[in-house]
Amino acid sequence: MPNVLDNVVAFFERGPKRIHTKQQVYENCWDLPWYPGCENTLRVHISLARDQLPGSIMSVRGMGYTYHPKEEE
Repeated sequence: MPNVLDNVVAFFERGPKRIHTKQQVYENCWDLPWYPGCENTLRVHISLARDQLPGSIMSVRGMGYTYHPKEEE
C-alpha cells in the first residue's frame, strides 16, 4: 500500500498551479470520503509534503491549496 505522504506529493506534482480544495486533496490521496474531522490530518501531511517538494505548497484562504514548482534557472 502506498504511503499517504507519497500520494500527497504526487497529487500536487500532477496538478501544479491549480487550486485544489481540501476535500479534493483528501479524497484523492486517502481514497476516503471527506469529513470535517480530518482537517488536522490533512494539514500535517501538507506540512510534511512541503519539505519534500521543490517549490511551495501555498494555502489559498477559503479555497484550499496550490503548488508552485521551483522555476529552473
